Amino acid sequence: GIAALIVLGRLLLPRLLMEAAGRGGEGSPEVLLVLSAALALGAAMLTSQLGFSAELGAFLAGFLLASTPFRHQISGQLAPMRDLLMAVFFTVVGLKMDLQAVVAHWWILALALPALLLLKAAVIALVTWAGGATAPVAALCGLALCQAGEFTLVILAVAADQSILDADTRALLIALVVLSLILTPTLYGLAHRVRPFFARVPTASWIGASAPWRRGPPVPAGDAGTPARHVIIAGFGIVGRNLAEHFAAANIPFTIVELNPATVRRQRRLGRSIVFGDITIPEVLASAGIERADAVILTIPDDDATMRACRAIREIAPGVFIAVRTTYLSRAIQATELGADHVTVEEVVTAQDMAKQVLARLAQRARQPAAAAPA
Repeated sequence: GIAALIVLGRLLLPRLLMEAAGRGGEGSPEVLLVLSAALALGAAMLTSQLGFSAELGAFLAGFLLASTPFRHQISGQLAPMRDLLMAVFFTVVGLKMDLQAVVAHWWILALALPALLLLKAAVIALVTWAGGATAPVAALCGLALCQAGEFTLVILAVAADQSILDADTRALLIALVVLSLILTPTLYGLAHRVRPFFARVPTASWIGASAPWRRGPPVPAGDAGTPARHVIIAGFGIVGRNLAEHFAAANIPFTIVELNPATVRRQRRLGRSIVFGDITIPEVLASAGIERADAVILTIPDDDATMRACRAIREIAPGVFIAVRTTYLSRAIQATELGADHVTVEEVVTAQDMAKQVLARLAQRARQPAAAAPA
């Protein structure tokens, strides 16, 4: 049953989400959000019927959704709900911790907590280093991931239901999980401080120098030794396509953000870097590489979305260059106030271009000989 769920999810889920998003980009974002939540609940119910836990079904649904091109958009839409549910989850976890058991067996926790953290950190760091990562990165991974995972609480609940664990043991283990989670921010900060001490440790000798993760990022032709510039193009209509052609001719790497799933699928077949999602969502911006971008070009024909995007981009990347397209001059002033560095106003450009074209045609007509008068 689990295998069938995974296979059907990989085969049918992208097509189902494509219909929800709308083939021409006219789909409702709410439909995509509701469908994703329904899939998670349905998978949880299915695994419960198969004799597994509901949490396993929800986990598999999230895994399958994360493997689709719509993952960034869904993640951004679910972010407020995720933050709320995470707060509820940790509140419930805290309420389950028996403080009396912690005080009565404090010496057990004092020994078990460092043993858990050290053992997990060592195993994760060693496996990461053996897989080809540098020693500083391996140390960072080990210390950042050495806490007890949330799934431990699910396993403990099942073990208690099956009478495998008594109440005191379960209370101690829950306390161990909670304390390790509380220490996670401290461990993460410690990981960044100890990274330099592992710089002298060589990378695993059995990993070839030609491995993809050992090579540096591609450098545009004719620009050797200079870090590649990166541009984000939001919207891939006529304006976006024209910009992409100019960037490609100049060997400037770019990533496209587009809400039309058909365009996303077609551009991916052409080998272009493209992300499905709303440019106003921080998770979509992060997946497009906003932290390393030199410029963001907003070509979307929606002025309200452009204003929201300017605000979101400027909050995440204060130094990035933002160029936007607006319909009216009043909107251009608003975009500038929200952080846009360059604004192209359609009515102004149209007026200038129309005047140029009309004057050229009138001059051309003036140079032509007058038509012969009728007899």
